[in-house]
Amino acid sequence: MKRLSPMIALAVMAMAPPLAAQDISGVFDMGLLTGDAAMDPVIEQSREMAIRQGEADPLPDRARATAHPLAGNLAQNFSATTEPVPAAALGQLTYRPSPAVREANFARFVERSRAADPQGAEKLAQALRSTDVMAAAEREMAPMGLSTSNVADASAVYLGNAWLLLNGETDDPPAPVMQALRDQLARAMIATPEFAAADDATKQELAEAMIIHAILIAQYTEMARANPDMLPAVQDAVAAGVRGTLGLELRGKTLDERGLR
Repeated sequence: MKRLSPMIALAVMAMAPPLAAQDISGVFDMGLLTGDAAMDPVIEQSREMAIRQGEADPLPDRARATAHPLAGNLAQNFSATTEPVPAAALGQLTYRPSPAVREANFARFVERSRAADPQGAEKLAQALRSTDVMAAAEREMAPMGLSTSNVADASAVYLGNAWLLLNGETDDPPAPVMQALRDQLARAMIATPEFAAADDATKQELAEAMIIHAILIAQYTEMARANPDMLPAVQDAVAAGVRGTLGLELRGKTLDERGLR
């Protein structure tokens, strides 16, 4: 592969070590990073382990962990479009970054990820301490006309990374393609009432979780290149993560100047 995504340079931070295929699923659960998982992540991970081992679901009447509720209704408003989103509308999805909020977000991301992967959580903590992740992401995204301070832009990078992995693509989408994907996400977010009431802290939490997951997808794709037997498990885990996060299915979809379709 030449490159995996607009975020590939960040993958060298080694945010998580290689995991056995059966242990990957929880890594890509956005609900474990954001503050509104459906249940305590330790309980959810124990439940996932039981199911992977062939046991019955120990909590069949309880909802599975999902992503932030703001993302829950997005899929029904997501559709192909060739019309760019006006700058004023995009402004609704922009936030003013707060260092204090970022510090709290990163601490929460690390703590919640411990349930899925304790070793990976420690490496994540080290990477976040040693690297200005969001500044690096901003540099990577700028040539695409995207910014970390817009939740639709951040979500486009996450979705773009996932699409590349799930569809076996090897080249970065050009800037017009990434902007078309961003516009699709922005239009869907603007049409989702929960986003209208979202404050800057909520937008920042979602955007930063998307960036972290984009990096993780890039790194696990690199791991799968070195260990092809791992690829199906990584693809399945990422596909499940996208469905749980944004309610979208990416396999077999086209991504071009008209967006995802």
